[in-house]
Amino acid sequence: MKSRKIWYIFLKKNNKIGIGEIAPLKGLSIDKIDNIENILKKICNEPQKYISNNNLLESYPAINFGIEQAKLDLKNGGGQKYFSKTNKDFIKINGLIWMGDFNFQKQQIDEKIQQKYKCIKVKIGNLDFSSDIEILKYIRQQDPQYKIQLRLDANGVFDNDDAFDKIKQLSIFKIHSIEQPIQAGQIHELKKLCKTSPIPIALDEELINIKNNKEKIELLTTVKPAYIVLKPTMLGGFKNCLSWIKIAKKHNIKYWITSSLESSICHNAIAQFCAYYINDDNYQGLGAGELFENNLPSHMWQKSSKLYIKISKQWNDIYKLIGKYLSHKNKLTFKTSGTTDTPKKIKFNKRQIKNSIKLTQKTFNLTKNQNIGLCLSLDYVAGIMQLLRVIELNMNLIVFDVCADPLIKNNKTIDFIAMSPKQLETTLKNQRDKKIKTIICGGAEIYNNPITTINDNRTKTKIYQTYGMTETLTHIAIKKINDKYYKILDGISFKQNKKNNCLIINAPHISKTPIKTCDIVKIIDDKNFEFIGRLDNILNIDGKKISAETLENKIKNKIKNNKFFIYQQQEKLCLVIENKHNLLQKISEKSTKIGNGALAFPVLSFKKYKIKKINYIDRFCYTKNGKINRFKTIEGL
Repeated sequence: MKSRKIWYIFLKKNNKIGIGEIAPLKGLSIDKIDNIENILKKICNEPQKYISNNNLLESYPAINFGIEQAKLDLKNGGGQKYFSKTNKDFIKINGLIWMGDFNFQKQQIDEKIQQKYKCIKVKIGNLDFSSDIEILKYIRQQDPQYKIQLRLDANGVFDNDDAFDKIKQLSIFKIHSIEQPIQAGQIHELKKLCKTSPIPIALDEELINIKNNKEKIELLTTVKPAYIVLKPTMLGGFKNCLSWIKIAKKHNIKYWITSSLESSICHNAIAQFCAYYINDDNYQGLGAGELFENNLPSHMWQKSSKLYIKISKQWNDIYKLIGKYLSHKNKLTFKTSGTTDTPKKIKFNKRQIKNSIKLTQKTFNLTKNQNIGLCLSLDYVAGIMQLLRVIELNMNLIVFDVCADPLIKNNKTIDFIAMSPKQLETTLKNQRDKKIKTIICGGAEIYNNPITTINDNRTKTKIYQTYGMTETLTHIAIKKINDKYYKILDGISFKQNKKNNCLIINAPHISKTPIKTCDIVKIIDDKNFEFIGRLDNILNIDGKKISAETLENKIKNKIKNNKFFIYQQQEKLCLVIENKHNLLQKISEKSTKIGNGALAFPVLSFKKYKIKKINYIDRFCYTKNGKINRFKTIEGL
């Protein structure tokens, strides 16, 4: 099997979304897979009818389970939080040796032993029996003290006539259990085998067609297996699994939970169920879904026989966004940061979003399975688009704290990460960029930021400053960090507003109409432009208009280690500098005392203008996504 088909079901109430996964497995599930979509259409037309009565979907256990997941998620606020709390931060899991030729299985065994798995499950029957014996012999050669718990899954491959003899041959390897040695539905043969087998038998496929508690009790009391294997997708969900557990406990039959090749959404739900309900110390049959090449991002991670499942608020927000994006709604709402204007909401459809992602992919040569870092807030466009790139391009998501120094604990190679200016400054200052291949930084002009002093030869990391905004779904132009001019991306064109010299962008992949900005630019040619400053930051001195950013650029070398900006107070040109206590300046011969005389500072003047007043402030006001809010900072002086 190279691929499989799954469906997601969404329940929405009061702007909250619950998500569930429907993942019947062909050849094992009783769901009629070819009819799944017809059933789902009926459910969507009469949701309350099916949500309130799961007996209507008795023949479709995978759909019942998907609805149950969505209901639990919605009940707990969305974001793939299926239970209000979990009793454990991790659950114990087995390592699975997937079917394949001898060398492929041997390679997997070496990996699992190296990763220190304490329980390994081997699927047998894909090779001839002698090869299965050799595989088990190889495991015990690597584990001569039998410290690894060894489980087998036969999937009903043995014939009734020789099942006992084969199990007896396997027993010399000290096997913990063997799942479903013969085909399901042969109750009397299975009863006999359970009674005489030297290896404890676990029922698996045998449970799938059982409909009610009476049949469950009859099966378990007749066959008397040592274990049962519970697969929520096959059995119709958690409620039915709990029913099996209650009956099994009453008859001293042990159990474990296992997945059925679902994606990370269902894996997440099952793992939370195990952490919430399962109190014994058994190994569960769960992994992090690493078999799939295009799996969705997951917070779960494995270390030897432990699957860590605790959900942080950050991951809860990630899952909420994934739910919104995957749902039937064609549009996603973005909000502006409010740096220069009242924050507003803008809607984009999925076609526009995908077009933007394709442009980023082409520009930075992004490919599937690369590691992409997320350290930006999901409240704004830069963080949202970084996550959606992971989903659309089948990349690996590496999540970092949204803080000034996100890479402080990083030990992974990151192929592509987007940062705020403050994050980039801290990363470069502390030399945390050694494992980063490409960094993009947007959100604000950073020419008066200490990061511009970084020598390009100091780091092998490719660092780009991007130009874009919410209205353009992030960047439409880029430049290397110390370059002067932005270069527009493929398919984009621009012109200048003749009235105020502001940039007008033509981005047909995003908007049918030109996007007008408040950014004053200088056109270099049809591919390049220089950012001069914001129209909002125009100063009117002695009747002449000049950009604050232009003046700031002229004095950046005199204020190397601190952030600053220039503003106008009546007719006076004023300067505000962040963090007075860390201000380190060489006192030049032309220095003058400012303020109370406690701090000497070089004279800051221009050919036609002179700064009349300097203010010091411990910290500027910032927007939530890390931009300096000039207006609020000035108000607080």
